Amino acid sequence: MAPKGNADEQSADRQPRCEIGKIRKAEGECPRPSEVQFDESLLCVRHAELLRLEDHSETMLREVFRMDQWLESADGQADEADVRRAEHPRSELVEQIRLNRTRIALIDNALLKDPDGTT
Repeated sequence: MAPKGNADEQSADRQPRCEIGKIRKAEGECPRPSEVQFDESLLCVRHAELLRLEDHSETMLREVFRMDQWLESADGQADEADVRRAEHPRSELVEQIRLNRTRIALIDNALLKDPDGTT
């Protein structure tokens, strides 16, 4: 007869684990319990937040790229007021991307420090 753990251990064994390995093979398996639905996968809170931030940053980066293309093509065609109006939101997007990258690095560090989610 196998030894029985306490009720918390048994319920933790039944809870599905984070499925980050299905999305990113390089990440490998994550032993944390899944708590968040992300697309078609169940992820732990940290991996879900990480992917959400990365997706959001990519979207903003594409928008900055479109703005840069417009600014480059607007040489003499747009007046200075139009260019200034476009530069301000672009600067805000770039700052938000920087903030997201900082948050991504913090989450990555937390995942590396506590790979099994015990602390």
